[in-house]
This record gives sequence, structure tokens and C-alpha cells, in this order.
Amino acid sequence: MPANSLDTARLLPELRTRTRRITLRACPGCARKITPGAPCPNCGPAPGYDRNHRNARAETLATEFVCFLCSKPGTPADPLVAGHVTPRSAGGRNERRNYRAVHRSCNASHGNRVMREAA
Repeated sequence: MPANSLDTARLLPELRTRTRRITLRACPGCARKITPGAPCPNCGPAPGYDRNHRNARAETLATEFVCFLCSKPGTPADPLVAGHVTPRSAGGRNERRNYRAVHRSCNASHGNRVMREAA
């Protein structure tokens, strides 16, 4: 075997472990196909996860200890998360007064309805 030829039998398993199938997603702002979790080069990071969102979420979870929808405390299996009272899809803003602590399951089950309607 010549010294400069590639041993594909030896390299093939290594190449297989390095490749991974990635499903691209559409950017909500411009519909450009991008890698999941990466910001869009045209639009920047996804709207809604800026400093105002993080601060309001942290303050909500620091001050509220029971679910707004079912009035039960959070558990390790179903922790409290900060949910929008008026969903962003209905014009809700990332302001502290629009957040309430809710269980992750309660937040998922109420969908994009206003929390007062979902309760």
C-alpha cells in the first residue's frame, strides 16, 4: 500500500461520529433557514429574550411561590416558570406586571389565551 494513500477503513468511523444531521428552522423575523439555537444573522437574537424579559422573569420567580392558575406550590417535577398573563401573540409585553408564576404544565396547557380566561 502506498504511503500517501488514505486508509478509509480507519477514517470512516471517525468521520461518522463527527457528522450529525441538523434540521434547520425558519427565522420568525425573515423566514431564513437557520440552525436551531443560533441567532439569525439578519435579525439578531429572537425577540422576547432580552434583558427586560430576563429581569422580569427573575423578579417574578423570586417573589411568587404558588401557581397563578392552580394555586399550588412548585415542585421539582413541575417547577414554576414565569408566564405571560397576556400572551405576546395577543399584544402582551415583557413587563413585570404581565408575568405571573405558573407551573410549567399549567403554562403549556393554557396555550396562547389570556390567563384569566384559562383559569
